Amino acid sequence: MDLGLYRWYVRASRCQNSHRELATVCLQVNQMCEYLSELCLVDVTTSKHSLSLLSAAVLHVALTALGRADSYPRTLARHARYKLEEVLPAARHIVSLMRKAPESSLRAVYKKHCSSKFGEVAKVEVPVLPEAAEL
Repeated sequence: MDLGLYRWYVRASRCQNSHRELATVCLQVNQMCEYLSELCLVDVTTSKHSLSLLSAAVLHVALTALGRADSYPRTLARHARYKLEEVLPAARHIVSLMRKAPESSLRAVYKKHCSSKFGEVAKVEVPVLPEAAEL
């Protein structure tokens, strides 16, 4: 997966390093996106989704996992050109990868991102995504 695409989405969703606190949040978002992208790279079933859709889903899951109030900002939707309803199936798949990462073939990626060097983002609680009827 092209990590540059989700980084562009991060910038488009106004996560810029203008203040120290915001810079820390952006670092966490980037680290979480890298973790989720690596999980997707290892899993063959993610290839059914387009890279742009996966990138938007990765960013949505990362923002949700990190507790951001607006986990699918309007600017992200505008630049990604996907509605949240279109992103949710891929996002749910990514969440399922997060759930099974500690005990599956994804364990190496999980252990890597549990280290302090990678911000320990793999230790973040797996988010719960809304059902389509809840939107």
